Amino acid sequence: MNRLPLAWACLVLICGSATVRGAEQSDEAHKGPFTLTFSDRSDQSTNAYIASRMGWPLAAQEAAKVDYKLPEESFEVYVPADYTGDKPFGLLVFVNPHPSGRPPQNYVPLLDKHHLIYVGPNKVGNNRFVRLRMGLAIDGVENMRKRYKIDPDRIYVSGISGGGRVASMLGVGFADIFRGGFYIIGCDFYKEEKSTEKNGYYRRSYNVPPAKIFNLARKASKHVFLTGDNDGNRDQTQLYYNGFKRDGFEHITYFQVPGMGHQAPDAAWFEKGLAALDEPAAAVVKRPITPATRPTATPATTQALDRRAIAARLLATAQLYVDNKQYERGREKLTWIVQNFADTPAGVTAKRLLNELKDK
Repeated sequence: MNRLPLAWACLVLICGSATVRGAEQSDEAHKGPFTLTFSDRSDQSTNAYIASRMGWPLAAQEAAKVDYKLPEESFEVYVPADYTGDKPFGLLVFVNPHPSGRPPQNYVPLLDKHHLIYVGPNKVGNNRFVRLRMGLAIDGVENMRKRYKIDPDRIYVSGISGGGRVASMLGVGFADIFRGGFYIIGCDFYKEEKSTEKNGYYRRSYNVPPAKIFNLARKASKHVFLTGDNDGNRDQTQLYYNGFKRDGFEHITYFQVPGMGHQAPDAAWFEKGLAALDEPAAAVVKRPITPATRPTATPATTQALDRRAIAARLLATAQLYVDNKQYERGREKLTWIVQNFADTPAGVTAKRLLNELKDK
């Protein structure tokens, strides 16, 4: 996996965190950044299970030798100040390429704005086994759902560089857990692809998951790819995005930041990725909902307000494509807004923009 330049180390100027607390302590009163330890291991987080799900040959006995003990691990958590437990928040699981699980400081206000609780496992840098990095991300979901009221349709996984690669495997291979993935300057794929800029091929990293999981990944999950003009992983990211499109993934978004190299995007671009994750799916495969996570009814007036807000977010994403002269993708998203949100202010604007793009 690629190592990040020194600039990334400078970017990760992190908010402070409280002392590590055991899983038995209540977290409801804690807001802002702090550190947690957990003891409840997910059935899907073991080294052996992950190897089986991803199609990696690994004997169970051998897998157990390099597995981890969850109480010995720790997680960085951030809870927005307005979380009360009355309404569900989203959950963003983040995999860093370095040992710290904390979010970059300039992303923290976006967690507040988008009502996202954050959890990032520590010691999951690029020097640790991929299967263990994946397992700790899964354990983060398992334990945070027990402590906080989480919207099951807004459980997202993200990561940067090598962490983006891990996130991309979780987004497809564990689509029964993660409803979307944001893969930043790094992603992996389940097929071999020929490079368009170099001699040779990019090898596949894992096998296609079981059919039910793969169907969720293709039909219901959101997948966001972000790279830069000068990112060493740009060619690979473009190829994998096109591979997703070719294989029928229905909710995928590609961002290429002008002039950016192999580095973390600024807050504005990171927010564009979050907005893309929150885009409504035109057709959603039904996922099982347990009684504890079943959504409550929403008044009609609130639904109308939500529709306008959703349409506005969609329009912002479409405008981004237009501004970057990716007119085909821009027209595609503008058309969808007009078809589904014509009665909103954003729908009116989308119709006008479509007319302006006729000759482009």
